Amino acid sequence: MSQAGKSGNNGGNQAGNQAKPVEQQASLAESLANQVPITPTVPRVESDPETMELRRRLEAAEKALKDEQARNAELMELEAGRKISINDKPYVGDAGYMFEVGPRDRAKFPELPIEKFKATDEAEAKRWYLNSHDYPKGSGIVIDPIAIVVDVKCIDPRRNEVILLAKRLGVIRSKLDRGQQLTDEETGLMIKYEARVHNY
Repeated sequence: MSQAGKSGNNGGNQAGNQAKPVEQQASLAESLANQVPITPTVPRVESDPETMELRRRLEAAEKALKDEQARNAELMELEAGRKISINDKPYVGDAGYMFEVGPRDRAKFPELPIEKFKATDEAEAKRWYLNSHDYPKGSGIVIDPIAIVVDVKCIDPRRNEVILLAKRLGVIRSKLDRGQQLTDEETGLMIKYEARVHNY
């Protein structure tokens, strides 16, 4: 055989020998890819009864502490809301009617004064009196309206006129709703206070 032929055969053998490792690597990679990975099993450690009891006690103590803090916060908020306000002033509004406010049983609560002041209405007059006077005296705690009945009396004639007018306009409104005829006086009031009669 010629030298060239030998050289060709040697080249083919070398190429074949080089191809075998590549095929083997590909086969090995495919084999590894098809294998199902094995996840190591970690044994589950159960807490012993003593540890579980300790944990239960800690959780109960934490809950009790939170409940106690919540109750204290509520009491502080309630206590703050029951303190008299020395800077509070009654809301007067546009009219500002004169009221007389004080305890109904004056003999039983002589330390509570009878106050005369202006306010927009009875509800505001009562609110201010209750929140601006303390009982027992010197406690700084607002008056309990359930324990002490407070009377509110309007001593302003203008307020009585407003209340009377409101009642008469209400009668006119009711008659109109039922289709009843108005008197001449009621007709005059309706014309004068039309917006209030129809709630414009």
